Amino acid sequence: MSQLTLTPSEDLLVLNSVRTRYAQTLSAYGVEDPDLVALLAKIEAQLTPAPVVEPEVVEEVPVTKSKKSKAAE
Repeated sequence: MSQLTLTPSEDLLVLNSVRTRYAQTLSAYGVEDPDLVALLAKIEAQLTPAPVVEPEVVEEVPVTKSKKSKAAE
């Protein structure tokens, strides 16, 4: 299996080429090519960035020191 190192613009070019080939095949034959569908899904899954989950922001409540009574000192 080959491992390609492509730039983002090359990634987009490959993705668009496979999408075009898929559309042409579907248009010409009226059926989906299962190999093209699988390849397109695989490419889209690898190129689509994972959703960014932002960490939950927890507001800190300032802690106030309790006042000691003068009798305790």
